[in-house]
Amino acid sequence: SNNTKRDTVQGILDLAGGGGWEEVSTTTASASATVEFTGLADGYDYRVEIIQSLPATDHKFLKALVGTGGTPTYLTSNYQVTYASMYGTTDYAGEYATAHVGISERQGSAASEELYGQINIYDPGSSAIHFLDAWTSAEDNGGNREIFWAQTINTGTTALTAIKFLYESGNIASGAFKLLRI
Repeated sequence: SNNTKRDTVQGILDLAGGGGWEEVSTTTASASATVEFTGLADGYDYRVEIIQSLPATDHKFLKALVGTGGTPTYLTSNYQVTYASMYGTTDYAGEYATAHVGISERQGSAASEELYGQINIYDPGSSAIHFLDAWTSAEDNGGNREIFWAQTINTGTTALTAIKFLYESGNIASGAFKLLRI
């Protein structure tokens, strides 16, 4: 059932969130164009947990952009992203993107097709190359489960101060996005 799936994934996220992680803030999306977290500070690693995210438009992918500066300016280049995913019974690997961080591939918009996962941002305040990874699970509009994993390097050397989530088109219909730090 949907509640069992949600409880299982939430249990995994709860376990992953242990070991000194502190909650910074939670944003609940409701017909939101984006979800943004600003004020990422030097000296911390960050994790964003995504719980029950749904796109308003069917069969869309979720992506993230990192930002620099106080305003911030969101970067649309200098990403080196390698994806691997299992979709239904098909494996995909070795895909590459340069304009964003991939979070999912082809998510459906029905209540049972919600996305769960986490994104880790390592030492965003440094002036070195930045490393992020993403682990998510969702369903497409045909009921196929997608398990998604991505490793990302942003080759810019300016401190990262923000991260923004959005679907490739349409709004984020619903979902909770929780920012943690350690």
